[in-house]
Order: sequence, then C-alpha cells, then structure tokens
Amino acid sequence: MMAVCGLSGVKMDYDRFEREGGNMRTVFDDVYDEGKAEGKAEGKAEGKVEGEIEGRVQEIVEIYRELGFSDEGILEKLQTRLCVSLDQAKEFLWGKQMA
Repeated sequence: MMAVCGLSGVKMDYDRFEREGGNMRTVFDDVYDEGKAEGKAEGKAEGKVEGEIEGRVQEIVEIYRELGFSDEGILEKLQTRLCVSLDQAKEFLWGKQMA
C-alpha cells in the first residue's frame, strides 16, 4: 500500500490506515480529502487573480473616462495595460452581452 500511494503521490495517513484495519475506504477518503483541499486552494487563487484584474479594469476605465477618453481610446488602453485582445477589452468595458 505504501508503494502504491508513494508512486501515485497520495499523502496518506498510514497510522490511520492500519488502525482502521487496512481498509481501502481509508485510501479513497484520503485521496478525496486531498483533492478537495487542492481544489479549494486553486479556486481561492483563481478568485484572487480575477478580483485583482477586475479592480485594475475598473481603475483604468475610471481614470481614462475622467481624462475624457472615448470608448475606443479606453479599449486601446485596456489592451496595452493588461495585454489582452480587443475582444477581451470589449468584454471588460461593456460586459459579455455587448462585446
């Protein structure tokens, strides 16, 4: 069992495995719990990045609107400042429905 878990990269609680009589359910529970924790961490990281991008977009749009830029000018600024395509910039500026 140790070899299988070691090769697959599963971090298993071997003491618990032995306490519970070497039940494969323990292995599946450990794999599930590990995957769930990894998924949660990835989701948090993605959410943080998306929030940072959204904040930058709002800041860029607000600043250039105050400076009197047209939508086309703001689209150009979004493209260059965020390194995104025209379609992505349109989506940032107007939302998915309008882009």
